[in-house]
Amino acid sequence: MSAPVRLPNLLLGMWLLLSSACSGAAIQADRYFAHGDYINAAAAYEAAMGAKGQEAPTARTLYRLAISRGTPGTAAFDPVKAIQAFDDLSKQYPGSSYARDAVFPAALLKELLTSADRKASLQRDLDQAQAKLDALTRSSQEDGQNLRREMEDRKAQVLQLKAKVTEQEQALARLKAQMEQLKRIDLGASAK
Repeated sequence: MSAPVRLPNLLLGMWLLLSSACSGAAIQADRYFAHGDYINAAAAYEAAMGAKGQEAPTARTLYRLAISRGTPGTAAFDPVKAIQAFDDLSKQYPGSSYARDAVFPAALLKELLTSADRKASLQRDLDQAQAKLDALTRSSQEDGQNLRREMEDRKAQVLQLKAKVTEQEQALARLKAQMEQLKRIDLGASAK
């Protein structure tokens, strides 16, 4: 004869079965994490946390998700998601050792984002200044070309004026010669 199954034992068995099924993704995520495969670890942690009926993520899960997402130079690097996981960890498990361990990397990631924002702002300012400089350079080149053209025009006018002055001087010299000739004629006629 078989022993009757008690309800509490049945419920305990169902809870163990459900928790082991739900934690299977977290176990796989831990394996990925241990091997440094942060892209798959992050995806598995996020999938485990997003599963229906899943209990709240543990402090360890949140910490490892944040480390997976917060490691620069990896395909999983996403500082915004890492900071969110660190923030969730500090809110849900403020007294845990994971929350204490998360303070420094979370602060570094926040500073990294702030620095990236500052860098982007400075880059925009630099790009705007470069555009203004390029425009001023073009403008000054155009002004320089205009000034050269104007100077060439002025030189041409000066040459024309010099030619006219030379012409006038020659005409004046001819007139003086004619006047001298007329004076001689006039003086020669009055002497007779």
